[in-house]
Amino acid sequence: FLTIALPMARPAVAAGAALVAMEAVNDYGVVSHFGLSPLTPGVFRAWNEGQLVSAMRLSVVLMAVVIVLLAAERWQRGGKKFSSDAPDMPLTRTPAGIAGTALAWLACCLPLVLGFVIPGWRLLRWTLASWDVMNWPDNLRAAGNSFMLATGAALLVVAGTIILVGGCRAYGDRWLLLARQTGILGYAYPSAMVAVGTGVLVSLLAFDFPGWIWLALSASSFGLYLAYFIRFLAVGIQPAAAAFERLPASLHEAGRMLGAGPLRTLRTVDLPLIRPALVAGATLAFIDVFKELTMTLVLRPFNFETLATLTFRLTDESRIPEAALPGLLMVALGLLGLIPLVRLMRPTSK
Repeated sequence: FLTIALPMARPAVAAGAALVAMEAVNDYGVVSHFGLSPLTPGVFRAWNEGQLVSAMRLSVVLMAVVIVLLAAERWQRGGKKFSSDAPDMPLTRTPAGIAGTALAWLACCLPLVLGFVIPGWRLLRWTLASWDVMNWPDNLRAAGNSFMLATGAALLVVAGTIILVGGCRAYGDRWLLLARQTGILGYAYPSAMVAVGTGVLVSLLAFDFPGWIWLALSASSFGLYLAYFIRFLAVGIQPAAAAFERLPASLHEAGRMLGAGPLRTLRTVDLPLIRPALVAGATLAFIDVFKELTMTLVLRPFNFETLATLTFRLTDESRIPEAALPGLLMVALGLLGLIPLVRLMRPTSK
């Protein structure tokens, strides 16, 4: 394990560590609750105080931190890449003994217990304790708003994935390929930076139109959907691109030889074969948007709450027991969204 398996897993471990570091830099809810002062709350303070230039400068600094993390991960990996063309062979398992088995169970169960079971049980107790004073209309309205935003963003991600990935498959245009690669970068952008950039863009667009269009843009979820699309397009592109790479090129060529055009071949041959990948991307986008806080706080319309923003507001007001129910609803609906992904990952019998 130490001399073969661990060195081969090093690129994946480094990539995972970089992803965790970027998520930590991107976080706002936890650091705000504990009174910490990293860059993301600074972006919020500058934005809420109307200091647009300061918010943009802090966003650029935040992006620079992410670029440094990505560069450090690539430098640490040193371009190493491990692969094998040999068929998979079953590993010979060594009996672990009582102590080894106990340690293995502890290593697997401890993150689940500390990260899900204990917090979930605590939230459930708080929910039951505050059941009589719970504001059910607000919670249900926030759940409906979260579901609406997550569903709409997932559909946008699927549409963008089909246009970019499917267009590259059908036409092989270099500009579409460049757009696809640019879309993948969106997931590395900090949410605060995406929110500020989208807010500035929507404001500039609104000022160039008549007053009623400005009012419609500022009072609608247009900015939210645009930010979600920029941030989470990558979770749709990556599974679809990987699925296309596994498809033999002869399938697409056969459709073209039978007289079908590029779009018809894409619609009748390619897309049905990558439908599971599209569903997986839509599911991941749905879950990510469902729990998104940072961009929603900046770009939401007036008097518009989601489960994430409602939980944050109640927690910020020290109404912790009342914040337990929207938190539980967010977890429960997110788990329901995982069902299609789990079904897709389940091995099928041949």
